[in-house]
Amino acid sequence: MKYKQTEVLFVDDHRGLRDSMASSLSLHDPEFVFLQASNRKEAESLLSSHSDCRTVLLDIMLGDENGLAVLESLRSIRPELNTLVLS
Repeated sequence: MKYKQTEVLFVDDHRGLRDSMASSLSLHDPEFVFLQASNRKEAESLLSSHSDCRTVLLDIMLGDENGLAVLESLRSIRPELNTLVLS
């Protein structure tokens, strides 16, 4: 049986955290594919180019960027975006 993969955008400025969480969650359920971005520009680019991505895991403190402003920007690209905010 072939599974439909679910794309999830993970936005966090700490690569180690992104890698470890994506790896752990992928092991738990291989249906999930994690797109990783460290900032708004990368997140916008990935969301624009992956039309099936409907969920974002978003760090509220992205270095010099405000996570809520990043969320607003991402929702302008995909208004129905499901969001889980990390702090």
